[in-house]
Amino acid sequence: MLGRIVWRNIWRRKGRKVLVWSIMTVSALLVSALMTAAVGYERALQRRLQRLGPNLVVVPEATAGVGTFRVGDWRSMTTIFWRNNLVAIVPVYYTAWWSEDRGEKWPVMLTFLNPVNLPTERSTVALDWRDLSDGWQVEGRWPTEPGEVLVGARWARSRGIRIGDVVALRTEAGRVVRLRVAGIVQTQGREDLMVLVDWRAVGAPAEDLPVHRFYVRAVTLPEPAVPVRLENLSPAEQERWLCQPYPTSIAYQIQQALPHARAYPLQQVIHQEVAFWKPVQRLVLAVTAAIGVAMSAGMGVVMSGLVRSRTYEIALFHTLGAGSVQIGLVFFIENSLMAVTAAIVGWLLGSWVLRIGAGTGGGLFYPGLLPEVGGATLLLTTLITGVVTLWAVRRELRRVQPIVLHEVTVP
Repeated sequence: MLGRIVWRNIWRRKGRKVLVWSIMTVSALLVSALMTAAVGYERALQRRLQRLGPNLVVVPEATAGVGTFRVGDWRSMTTIFWRNNLVAIVPVYYTAWWSEDRGEKWPVMLTFLNPVNLPTERSTVALDWRDLSDGWQVEGRWPTEPGEVLVGARWARSRGIRIGDVVALRTEAGRVVRLRVAGIVQTQGREDLMVLVDWRAVGAPAEDLPVHRFYVRAVTLPEPAVPVRLENLSPAEQERWLCQPYPTSIAYQIQQALPHARAYPLQQVIHQEVAFWKPVQRLVLAVTAAIGVAMSAGMGVVMSGLVRSRTYEIALFHTLGAGSVQIGLVFFIENSLMAVTAAIVGWLLGSWVLRIGAGTGGGLFYPGLLPEVGGATLLLTTLITGVVTLWAVRRELRRVQPIVLHEVTVP
């Protein structure tokens, strides 16, 4: 019986129902477009943060008497619990080579500037700086061949080195290599006083090459404002802490996986991440709150008018013995069905509108048709519609006086 009543009521007053459904659809469209844009911006920001540079560094433990690692030790780090959060593990070796042209020793940082082909055992971890250098300012271009190098800005300025120059350096093994300067790099770190050379300039990459430190890039969460020392926590608290991808928890797990190693976060990069993430979180919260308030206000006005236009229907239900819950249930089911269809259509239209906006180069990010955004749009639209509907029905029931209903003469 209830289903028949609801079905018949949906197709009555088609003009008003189309108006209500259109408002729901437009609201769902805005919700979907804004949420999709927020998710797209967040993902773009996450990719940007992953390319800012390493946020962890791993060095040999000084008290253990170990001076270097091996390149192959990066595999041990990929065995930790948060291994899927590791984006890059870049090995670095510091040395000094003799400059044949200047007659002096030049500080050199041996590393992988471009992707290297090593057996990775299905790991997606990068071993080079290529995707971690967005935070670097490179004048010229990034090296594309092993015989091309980057020169730190301060070292280049002190030695008068320019882009395109060819420098002859004698390695520790006595081999002279001629390297072309592809770019001048400024990192605001120790690299500004070095020559960055790809290991392949002196030979094929090998697992047993010596390494002074590993720079690690991991996807992490900002840590709480109050600093925490794992040693001061109880075992249960330590376990809860390590179940969160904080920089300190990942560093701790790396130390457990790699013997005689000390890992710690690079605070400058961590602070940059927090500075990026906080505005994004505030933006998402503000957008969600604004959408909820706007939808509630708009739906409240529309639903009040719709319910008031059906006063006689409500009075009839009341006269036949229906309670406020039963009357509200009829309106709730009617409007919820319209809200579901409006949310689905609005979700698809919102994604389409955002795709067009992103294609015009307006600075928008389109991550694709997201099912999670569709679910959130459906939930938010249906929830607000249901709450506003019940509020409007309850308000109208208070206005209708039962005594007036009994005065109606039935022929």
